[in-house]
Amino acid sequence: MRNLASRSIGIECGGILVGHNVGRDIQIVAASDGGPNAEQSATHFLRDTSYCREFLARSYQKSGADYVGEWHSHVVSLCGLSVGDLNTLVGILVDPDYDFVTFAVVLIVASDDSLELLVYVAETASGEYRRRIVVSELYRGKFPDLNSEDLGGESL
Repeated sequence: MRNLASRSIGIECGGILVGHNVGRDIQIVAASDGGPNAEQSATHFLRDTSYCREFLARSYQKSGADYVGEWHSHVVSLCGLSVGDLNTLVGILVDPDYDFVTFAVVLIVASDDSLELLVYVAETASGEYRRRIVVSELYRGKFPDLNSEDLGGESL
């Protein structure tokens, strides 16, 4: 993710996150790129669904890792999830074909000289009258060194 975002200054990039749900926790083990047919611009990213589906199938066959989230970059001065990002997230969490309790979203804010990492988790919760989706920011800061313990020993 870091390498792709640093090479893609000026256009958004992204992909899917694969790993394991352990209760409400998410363990991310791999991230794809967007694929050869991804749509990318300075304000828009849409992954190549077929490519990401194949990446997921290989990951699942190899280690049992499943679809646990998505990641993408912002290259404009928007240091958080956009309305479009939130709409996409809600669409994923309410889709009856999925059964997510938690879903990871990693955002990389890229500028000419730095990368900022933002990590979110979205959770579904049932309220008294309706189902709710809660999005929490878990981390915001510099992109950790590859051997860093900053995120529980995981490299992103």
